[in-house]
Amino acid sequence: MEPRRQWILVIAIVVILDFAALGFSSFTAMSVSTEQKPLAVSELFRTALLGEEVFIKGSVTEVLPEYTSEKGFNYQQFVISDGDQSIKIFCSEKYGKAEAKAGDDIIFEGTFQKYQSTFEIYGFCSEIKFL
Repeated sequence: MEPRRQWILVIAIVVILDFAALGFSSFTAMSVSTEQKPLAVSELFRTALLGEEVFIKGSVTEVLPEYTSEKGFNYQQFVISDGDQSIKIFCSEKYGKAEAKAGDDIIFEGTFQKYQSTFEIYGFCSEIKFL
């Protein structure tokens, strides 16, 4: 095999291995995260970065009206608190609804984000676990 083709082959293998490593590392992080201790809401605000996947625990203090997007997707909204701080949970009903009510203690995994001027955690309602 000529040297130019050898270099192309080596570069192609390195690129493939890099992409495989990235995919495996994100899969591993997602599958391990639910084994971690959930954060309290006040801890979330001190430690999490916007866009980060978080695992959070809190008590439902308010159930907000359900929301339907212009495309027809349905969402539920809750406010949870740890007694010090509160955050909105905005979750898709794509895989099921959550029958949460004020006073329920929950844990939830989703993406920490800011929509307009409100901090929230976005994910799937089916991921809400009741304690």
